[in-house]
Amino acid sequence: AAHWAYKLQELDRSRGLRGDDEPAEGGAGKMEGPGATTERGSEENGAVGADAKGTKPLVSDSERLTREHVRRWLGRLEDLEARSNDSVEFQKQVQIDAYPGEIFVFSPKGDIYQLPRGATPVDFAYAVHSHIGNTCVIANVNHRMHSLNEPLESGQTVEIIHNDQAEPSPMWLNSVKTSKARSAIRAYHRDLEYTRAIDFGERLLRRALKKYAMEFDGVPLESLESLAHGYQCDTPAELLASLGRGNYAPSQIAARLIEIERGQPIDDLTPVEDVAPVQIHAPDEKSLHLGACCRPVPGDPIKGYLTLGEGMIVHRAECPSGLRLQRKGRVEIDVAWADAVRGGFSSMVEVRMVDEPGSLVAVASVLSELRINIQDIRMEKLDEDNMLMRFELSVRGVAQLDVVIQRLQRLPTVWQAERVQAHRK
Repeated sequence: AAHWAYKLQELDRSRGLRGDDEPAEGGAGKMEGPGATTERGSEENGAVGADAKGTKPLVSDSERLTREHVRRWLGRLEDLEARSNDSVEFQKQVQIDAYPGEIFVFSPKGDIYQLPRGATPVDFAYAVHSHIGNTCVIANVNHRMHSLNEPLESGQTVEIIHNDQAEPSPMWLNSVKTSKARSAIRAYHRDLEYTRAIDFGERLLRRALKKYAMEFDGVPLESLESLAHGYQCDTPAELLASLGRGNYAPSQIAARLIEIERGQPIDDLTPVEDVAPVQIHAPDEKSLHLGACCRPVPGDPIKGYLTLGEGMIVHRAECPSGLRLQRKGRVEIDVAWADAVRGGFSSMVEVRMVDEPGSLVAVASVLSELRINIQDIRMEKLDEDNMLMRFELSVRGVAQLDVVIQRLQRLPTVWQAERVQAHRK
């Protein structure tokens, strides 16, 4: 359909393929195994100074690094001397430059990369190419596994294994040192959020149009462009992203589009069919957020509210935060759990128990037996003999959560176990 043309430019940026740089010489090559590649080069380049028989190199990696470092340092000294006004200034700059806050590491092909001290394999990956950084999954340093967040040291050889299906973790922002890595990670997630907002906005508009027997796929591109311009958006994609972020009500956008297409206001039309609720298939649904206050899980009665700038937030039906949004007139969207929900959903359980040896072990044993993943634990002393444990658990739904609470309540040291709001103190 013609209307899909509006997405081409916006979605071209997805998966982090930004085209802002090219691989360094001897860049990424193929690695054994499906979907994975590695920043690897020919082995010959790693043996500078070796003879044709493959004898031990006359110049080691560390010696080669030292020579290169010295050459660059001397070049900087000459430049400093030329620019310095007096000997005191020159001496001060030499002292600073003699102990630079930087490291030099090798690629498998022998290329040297200069990075700030404390830089990680993720910084190295982005120095090679932004796509290598966005999709890196494993680092081998001097032929050994190395954490992506662990700092590198001068003289090390770094090999990055990456997978095109991988995505950069926002947690990398806590450890990377280079501005290139930091900006690339942020840009990736900004683009990803934009793409997801477009998809969710289209999903909401399709649903609103269907109520009046209009199919989104049949709308000409010209009508979508006219609709977007009416809301001061440059493209239909920009308008859909704004809709997906909760800046407009779906019925509002649908009414204007119907007026453009049919030449009559929506008030003159009669809804022809009930529209199915927006279904939730997983805890990480696109542009759809589960309320952090009440933490709904499959089986809970739920309501969805469009929140300005955030998209749709789903609350348990009885959640005070959701009811406040309702009183404020936030747009309410019918939502429902899909028949086949995947993944674990976060829920909070409080356990009040006797503080005695073995009591915590008994609780942990129950959770382990039920194969419940514990995401977080907090402990609070109630008095000399009792304590309060707050568990953040990952569960499949209400039924499994009920079993957990029932089993905990049977323990002789537990005198209360209940599900609570996340913010309860």
